Amino acid sequence: MKARLRCAEQKLLNIHRHCKGDASETGLVQFAESVMSLDSTRAKYPTYTYSEGNKQTECLIPFSSDIKFNLFIRDMGSDNDGLCVYMKGAPERILTRCSRLLVNGEEVPFTDELRKEVATANSDFGNLGERVLAFARYKLP
Repeated sequence: MKARLRCAEQKLLNIHRHCKGDASETGLVQFAESVMSLDSTRAKYPTYTYSEGNKQTECLIPFSSDIKFNLFIRDMGSDNDGLCVYMKGAPERILTRCSRLLVNGEEVPFTDELRKEVATANSDFGNLGERVLAFARYKLP
């Protein structure tokens, strides 16, 4: 029965499918599903797991309201970026860890001027009642 329900749900538009998480998370998932298959993307780039003795540990920190971010390491494959750390969360938790910024598809130094510009934009959106999230990526050596 569960298999039939899953199959039936896959036939629905992604915005009508069941999605776990808060409003921000479900909105991101529904948007991403509109431009790519999340299941195949997650299968192609799995969360990295390392072994220590007989114990396997999945490299992720789930979101909590205490830390205001989540983090995971994905195995992007040797032909891509190798291992990458991805963070998502409150701008004040993410941006303080960043030294570069993506502007028009190009990585540039995250200067004091850009920091002020980003802080103003975050404040403006926050004052409008919008939820503001920051995203970061770091390619591991």
